[in-house]
Amino acid sequence: MSKVSILIPIHNGGETLARALDSIYMQTFQDFEVVAVLNNCTDNSEKILQDCDALVATCDTPGIVPALNTGIMHCSGDFIARMDCDDWWYPEKLEKQMKFFEENPETDILGTQIRQVDTSFQPIEGQISYPTENKVIKRTLLSGSNCIAHPSVVFRKRIIERAGLYDDSFPLAEDYYYWLRCLRWYNFANLDETLVDYTSNPNPNYDPNVPILACQLMVALYQQIGLIRS
Repeated sequence: MSKVSILIPIHNGGETLARALDSIYMQTFQDFEVVAVLNNCTDNSEKILQDCDALVATCDTPGIVPALNTGIMHCSGDFIARMDCDDWWYPEKLEKQMKFFEENPETDILGTQIRQVDTSFQPIEGQISYPTENKVIKRTLLSGSNCIAHPSVVFRKRIIERAGLYDDSFPLAEDYYYWLRCLRWYNFANLDETLVDYTSNPNPNYDPNVPILACQLMVALYQQIGLIRS
């Protein structure tokens, strides 16, 4: 059993998938398995996966949430690391995160800083700096801002025991909604180092009201149960 399961949902990612996989297999931390989920691919993604050591699952239901949940069911590691097929991990990413978990056993969900790049993998203007401390991260999440970069995150698999699986009630904000649900029970952190190149490819269907609605829903719930004050 590998310590970390690296979960990659794939929908027609053939142009960038090999690059992303290269960055995984060049990690200085090697105690991992790759769990790739093919989600209605019509390109060469499946063929690319045949040339690497990966557990390949198939999800016929369209969308990242069904693909993620299918993949989680195949993850055997105590930790799950998320990656997208157009991103790039720096070689020491996993090693530094696993060291942090070892030194901070109270942390359950751990991200890193990211460098945003365009589809040609060139840095773009307007880089983001994420908070690193649990309390600040939780306040930021409850203020309507997602401060845990999904393709940087590693989390303890046990969080699904209480938080459950991903939910697509809020399309294109599935990760943010998941962190909002987790903050009731679990602790967050971000490393202060940039360890991921995140490909920024704006979705024309993105609605900025979606994460706001997700936040308002969870804040109202937490107020009702007395977790936070009105």
